[in-house]
Amino acid sequence: MRANRVGMAPAQFYQLEKTLNAKYGLTVEAYLQLKAYAESYGLTWHQYIPYYMKGYKDGNQVRQAYGLRPVQTNNCSSGNCNVGSPEEDLGVVDMTEVVTVKDESTPKIKRIPPQGSKKSVRKVNVPDFGPPSLNPSGNMPFEESQNQFNQSGSGTIIDIGEGLDVPPPPPQNMQQTPQQMIAENPQVVPQELTEQQKLEIIKSKSYVDYGLIAAIVDNNMQEIPKLAEAGINFFKIYMDVAKGGVLALNDGGMLEAFRLVAEIGRRIGIHAENNSIMDFFTTKLKEEGRTDALAHLESHPSVAEAEAISRTILFAKETCCKLHIHHMSSKDGIELVKESKVKGIDVSTEACPHHLLLNSENYRKLGSILKINPPVRYAENGEALWEGLKDGAVEVIATDHSPHTEEEKIKDNIWEAMSGFPGVETSVPLMLTQVNEGRISLNQYVKLVSENPARLFNMYPQKGSFNIGTDADFTIVDMEKESVIDKNRLHSKTKITPFDGYKVKGVPVFTIVRGNVVMKDGRIIGEPQGRKIDPIV
Repeated sequence: MRANRVGMAPAQFYQLEKTLNAKYGLTVEAYLQLKAYAESYGLTWHQYIPYYMKGYKDGNQVRQAYGLRPVQTNNCSSGNCNVGSPEEDLGVVDMTEVVTVKDESTPKIKRIPPQGSKKSVRKVNVPDFGPPSLNPSGNMPFEESQNQFNQSGSGTIIDIGEGLDVPPPPPQNMQQTPQQMIAENPQVVPQELTEQQKLEIIKSKSYVDYGLIAAIVDNNMQEIPKLAEAGINFFKIYMDVAKGGVLALNDGGMLEAFRLVAEIGRRIGIHAENNSIMDFFTTKLKEEGRTDALAHLESHPSVAEAEAISRTILFAKETCCKLHIHHMSSKDGIELVKESKVKGIDVSTEACPHHLLLNSENYRKLGSILKINPPVRYAENGEALWEGLKDGAVEVIATDHSPHTEEEKIKDNIWEAMSGFPGVETSVPLMLTQVNEGRISLNQYVKLVSENPARLFNMYPQKGSFNIGTDADFTIVDMEKESVIDKNRLHSKTKITPFDGYKVKGVPVFTIVRGNVVMKDGRIIGEPQGRKIDPIV
């Protein structure tokens, strides 16, 4: 049996082959051979595959593209490689997610332990009202939950791991330095960078304070206590397919992760979707020949989210772990959270503007632009989210900022399009417009994007309050100013948004971080001065 020959369980083997074949036209055996070849040159699969697909087969040629020195290695054409990468070229992949926060405390940079695996780096803008223009590095990724005082749901992979996620495009300039490469393509962080170098790069580009979020995968659970000591604000699990291509944790692994996170008193965030349900309906719809945008929605039914949420609530109850559901999208999910709160289970959740303001009818006009996970659903789900904001079931407004290029995003075949779009710069004016329309009050909005996230993720009162002695972080808004969202004026490198052309009333005009003006009338002011936030525990 092929699965046995490579030492894999049959279910895992065939799921892996299905993904490989769809993305790269490869078998598992071919993948393992190419992976071994890449490793013999000190490269990860994710570093090697984008060049391989473009015809750059030689390992040293790919190393040169990443600014690495050539190495001497055995030929791996047979698949039997003797990996001899020099230690100087082996970097540590720290398993963290970065969140850009508007309301954060004065941090102390701490060294992240040289352990871990894939890292989803995301930034989440969490101001008192939040300056939409403060995405510090344009296309620099944002999380999840996407990541998380205001959390942003889907993040962008920064560290290149051994996974099967869609690879980042190769750098345009084959002679770029690692720092230049990150500036141009933040999905790629060369592994020769140390964790301290990575932190310095983040700091050098951040106009606002930021925190760290650690994604839990099956090979780093033992590092949870060390990561907490290093200043991780909270942890995250992807239940669909883990970022970097690492398979999602099984139920036993999730339960153990909940127990470990509970022991250190942090909160665990969840991208809640049942992958088995989604995989079944995706296969069914593809076999029926469906390639339209609505097929993506149908492949991610509400029950997939609800089932995943119900499972994590059981785990949270069993372990007494604090739970957060990222980018809630369904009425059924909201009802489960409400029931859990009544039972005294510590579960929080967030809603994003696209789930609040858009619905399934928008797929007809927007097509693949609207593709995101979890998907924008039928109108009744959005109404349930609004009710959740009003009655306290939903405690945070997030963005799920996940930028992609037009080449990745604009597709006639929905299965070929990447999921996600920018959300940082449009969130505040969109939601202030809802305040002007009376859907929520200004005080409610402040709590949803500032105070509540700071409380949930161990930053209050240093962030999220105006108490004497706390950080002077706030945003001045003009509630009467009218504008139109124009994708070409976005500060992100990607100019894709489903809200292009939307009329808004209420915009931020000043953003102040620790007493310093960093944004005025949509323009970034001064030099980056963001700092890492350590949790208050």
